[in-house]
Amino acid sequence: MKGKVFLRAFSQMRLTVVVRKHALPPNRTRRLGLECIPGSSRIKGKNDGCWRGVGAWDLHGSNRERHEHDLRVRKCWSYPHINGIFAVQWDVVPVIHSAIALVQPPRDIFVAVDDFNTADVLGWLLNGTVGVGSHQQPFLQGFLPTAYMYTLLTVNETIYGSGDTAPAVATGPLLMDNSTLPLAYTISQTESVSAFNLSTPRRIIAMFHQSDLYDEQNATITGIADAAAAFRYSLNTLPLQNEYNETAQIAALAAAFAGCAGGVAACPEALITSNPTATFVAAAADLAARATIPYVVVGQDRFNASLGVHLWIGMDNYRAGFDAGEALVAAGARRPLCACPSSDEMYALRCEGMSAAYAVAGVGSVLAPVVLDPFIAQNAQAQFLAYLQVGKMDSVLCTFAPLCDALYVAIQLQKSNPVIPIAVSIGVDPSTVGLLIDGIVQLAIETAPYTQGFLAMIHTGLVLEASSDTIARQLSIGGSPRTWGCPAGYYYSGTTEVPGTMYARLPSGAMGLGTVCAPCGVDSFAGADNARACSACPFGTYVNATAAVTCQSCLDGIGIGASGCAAFFSEQEVPPTSRASVKGFAYAGIGGFREGGIGKTFLPHTASCIPAITVILSALLVTFRREPIIRAASPGLAAGVPAGSLMVIVSQLILQGTLDKATCTTSIWLLTTGFGIVMGTSQFDFANGAREILVILLGEWVRPWDEDGPFPDI
Repeated sequence: MKGKVFLRAFSQMRLTVVVRKHALPPNRTRRLGLECIPGSSRIKGKNDGCWRGVGAWDLHGSNRERHEHDLRVRKCWSYPHINGIFAVQWDVVPVIHSAIALVQPPRDIFVAVDDFNTADVLGWLLNGTVGVGSHQQPFLQGFLPTAYMYTLLTVNETIYGSGDTAPAVATGPLLMDNSTLPLAYTISQTESVSAFNLSTPRRIIAMFHQSDLYDEQNATITGIADAAAAFRYSLNTLPLQNEYNETAQIAALAAAFAGCAGGVAACPEALITSNPTATFVAAAADLAARATIPYVVVGQDRFNASLGVHLWIGMDNYRAGFDAGEALVAAGARRPLCACPSSDEMYALRCEGMSAAYAVAGVGSVLAPVVLDPFIAQNAQAQFLAYLQVGKMDSVLCTFAPLCDALYVAIQLQKSNPVIPIAVSIGVDPSTVGLLIDGIVQLAIETAPYTQGFLAMIHTGLVLEASSDTIARQLSIGGSPRTWGCPAGYYYSGTTEVPGTMYARLPSGAMGLGTVCAPCGVDSFAGADNARACSACPFGTYVNATAAVTCQSCLDGIGIGASGCAAFFSEQEVPPTSRASVKGFAYAGIGGFREGGIGKTFLPHTASCIPAITVILSALLVTFRREPIIRAASPGLAAGVPAGSLMVIVSQLILQGTLDKATCTTSIWLLTTGFGIVMGTSQFDFANGAREILVILLGEWVRPWDEDGPFPDI
């Protein structure tokens, strides 16, 4: 894209030489209109090192190769038809300047650079050694994806590319020359800003043309307000009209700009409006141009590049209607009816788009559009019922989502032989979600109303705070089709009486998804779209998160502590077949219990005194540790052996009962501690042995203190 822009500029100025640092790949060479051999400076069909027309050189190589390139540049400048150089990278420009200074060609050489290094290119533009530079606005390349991802994560809405085209937002090439140096400097300064300075008070005017009965418009205004609050702007939303009146609407907007005659301070600093008619947009653009403020239009209908509109953002209603018509044609509908909530042009454009799709397909007979008031439900239901009874239609395009609610009621009111038409909705409300799940509505086209407003204000703020924005005049939001009501991992929580909401505030205060689709809870999942209830995880599986589409196995090594796996692990427990033998040996080591105890079948009653004997012997070793015969036997080690051995035996005994977290943890602790007491006393002195036992028992809790504290010799 950058190459095409420069080639157009070069063709207008008859500039024909292209210089680049590295060899172009063949596909890009062809795309730029260059004819060269990649990795070489030889041009097809020429052997003298120069050529007529467009060519490319690789300035990357050895000193000898660069010297040869320099000779070729000098030789080519002796030709009268060479008068311009296009450098694809900024660091090539000093080489070009050096060659110009050495050769001193008899004519001016126009230099353009397809790059923008602020420290150098600004100076070259200022002194005239570079005629034009291309700025890619890297600040926007980081900022905008974050903003688009934010709305995707919070409300599941973001920018959209129609058809098979992925959404693409161009931040460059923004061509800079001598006349745009202040703008180039401002944009370059933004690159070093980590946070906007939002101390300057700014007032933004917003005007929309529908009444507050239209929930989609209300969501758009809420999006504008949320983004304005993030920028600390004052938002002035002009009163809505009950019915759109073009003359009155334009007059009300002009009155809001009346203060501009008294000075800039009285003017708003930006304007955002809906797109009711071409006349209204032209009048609003004129007011904004006189006040020299950015103007953003929500809605891409009747895009007019000649108007002073900074950005047309939102959905193309004609295109949405065309996509809906194609879906109806593909579903076999041949007598479609387009239903509108009013005579508003946006709904008329949706009907026109549907009719165009049928005209292109060359099938069916499109019925004349009808206006049904969705806010007087009984009237809309009655009219739909009349159409169903006479069999006029086999399909319906609801240009306003609540109209499909009325259609659903009319279907239920049919007495006999009910007709269920194919239905497509432009827009999604809580009831439409239920109709998608029930199959009454086969397809809905998202309008993303909240994100239209939020991103309209985000782009306005970028202009005001950074003098930066995309180079395109249009940004598509809305228009994506969906056949599902609630996605996998969620279930439909709405009812006829309480359908839920499309949006709801998150605890942080940000806007998030509403209550119409609720996430599945812990240990439950919804593996497919349109679930009316979540399924419990099968036995032996679990999930700790919400909105799960599948469950994990309890044997994955992570689910050991999951509540849903407790019963599974209990059932998987297999008592050891040697349990009785292990108990016998253990009780033999520590002594049996009295009659009635679990050791009664193994040992006589007198064996229960063995633990007491062990304790007494250890105590005697401590008491008489200074006696020569006992001191020679290392009393510290001798006292630790029976105590540690007792702990090792008990660690195995408790595993013969119920296995749970407590018994397993206790067993491991007793085993390792007992073994350490038996084998870990390195000093024969009893006091040092006791200190080592303390270290074994307390572990890392005592080590930091021990290193500099009372146990320096351990």
